[in-house]
Parts: sequence; C-alpha cells; structure tokens
Amino acid sequence: MSSIGSKLSLTLSYVVITLGSRTVHQLLALELPPELQEGGHSQFLTNLALYVTIFYFSLNAVYQLFEIRKLAYARQFVNAMAISLEFIVTYVYWGLRLVNKDLIMKGPGIPLSIDLTIHALPFASLVIDYFCFMDPWTISKKEALVTTSLMAAAYWWHLKRLISAEGHYPYPFLDVDDWLRAVIFAVVSLLAFAAFCLFKQLRQPNANAPKVLKTN
Repeated sequence: MSSIGSKLSLTLSYVVITLGSRTVHQLLALELPPELQEGGHSQFLTNLALYVTIFYFSLNAVYQLFEIRKLAYARQFVNAMAISLEFIVTYVYWGLRLVNKDLIMKGPGIPLSIDLTIHALPFASLVIDYFCFMDPWTISKKEALVTTSLMAAAYWWHLKRLISAEGHYPYPFLDVDDWLRAVIFAVVSLLAFAAFCLFKQLRQPNANAPKVLKTN
C-alpha cells in the first residue's frame, strides 16, 4: 500500500540513513589490502550500491516529511534501481561466499556487523519499503533494461578508470580476460533486470489505482 506522510516509512528512512552513513564512515576508515589500494573504496559495487540506497532513503525522507507528490515517480524509479543493484550485491556476495569465499574476497574479510550492514540491511530495507509503503512500479521493462545496462556499462568504465592494466579488480572473480569480464558484466546486468521483473511481477498494479506519472 502506497502512503505519503507515513511515519513508519520516515522512521525506516532515518534508520537506514543513520546506519548506512555510519557504515560508510567505518568502511572509509578500513585499510585496503595492498593489491586493492590503487582503486580505492569507490571501486566496490557494494559501496556504490550503499550510496544509492542512502540516496533513495534520503529522497524518501523528503517525500514523506514534506509530502511532495511531484517526487513520487523519482522515488519509485530510484527505489527500483536500488533494489536491482542491492539484489546483485546480496545474491552474488552470499552466493559466492557460500560456494567459494576466495571468489569474492581475499583474507579474513570485514567485521560481521559491517558485513551485514552492507550485504543484507540495504536490500532488506528496500524490499520492506517497496512492499509496505509504495504502489507497484509503473516503470516499463524497457526503461529498466536500458537503465540496468547503462549502470553495468558505467561500472565497467569506472573500474577501467581506477585500475591500471597490471592492477587487481575489487573482486577476484573479475580478475580474468576482458572478454570473459564482459560476459560476467552482461550476465550481472541481466540478473539486475530479472530482479526488476520479478519484483514488478510480485506486485501487479490494481487496475483501479491511480497511476504514478512522470512530472516535468
């Protein structure tokens, strides 16, 4: 059920913004392994997805607090893209960690509290917000496919800009030839789009419900 001016949605936003911002501060204070220092903290998709999640809940807080209805479509669009991103982060991280930890990280990893805050809390909070405080997405599958493809291309370019030819990628499974890395990016992009389709399908819009339209 969609709601504007919802105290529960606003409270959820405050919690995620507070915990997320504190986690960003903790992450930036962590020293990276020598082989990853070249790319810095912004090379990790997990961190970038967390920034998007914090941005979404900041937008949602403004939407709920000031009841700005013109933000409805922007809120919906950012929520959809954030869920798609965080699905990839959660699915790939925990999936590879269970199968072979060395594919996703080297060494002991990060403290459990930070681990859960960046690899579980964002996705869970976005899903709760989507199912409890938002109408079904009116974003088309075409828009979602184009956007998820552009996000994958942007991340590819971002890593190429940060990491030299001799450098290491943030995740060991990406330390492969360019053609295979391109295949991985394509598959991940399709998974993000599939996540969008799944969540859109799980909440079919009510035919009698008013549509959320784009505003200029």
